[in-house]
Amino acid sequence: MKLYKCRPEDLDDVISIGRETYSETFHSMNRPETMEMYLSESFSPEKIEGEFKGSGYGRYVMEKVLSLAKEYGCRYVWLGVWEKNERAIHFYRKMGFEISDTHTFRMGDELQNDFVMKRVL
Repeated sequence: MKLYKCRPEDLDDVISIGRETYSETFHSMNRPETMEMYLSESFSPEKIEGEFKGSGYGRYVMEKVLSLAKEYGCRYVWLGVWEKNERAIHFYRKMGFEISDTHTFRMGDELQNDFVMKRVL
């Protein structure tokens, strides 16, 4: 696996990965019209095959992010994750994050709860 800085010409691929990953993860837990509204507002209509889940790519990227955060002198890293996204919560816990708070996230016309997870570096 190789991680590199994205260039402007990579934008469509990055948007496609985001849209596909988000849709695969959350479509079964949301109303179809809510999901479509959110995707159309937040992502371009690109398509990519769902080959990234379970590939180790997430761990690789997270390790790079944590390494860079330490290099830049950060004391901690925090992120938001939907309270119903058990797979992601499990992954973040394995990466050393702990739930530290909650906040509300707007998904289309619905309000949902996110956990704020934090990892001390």
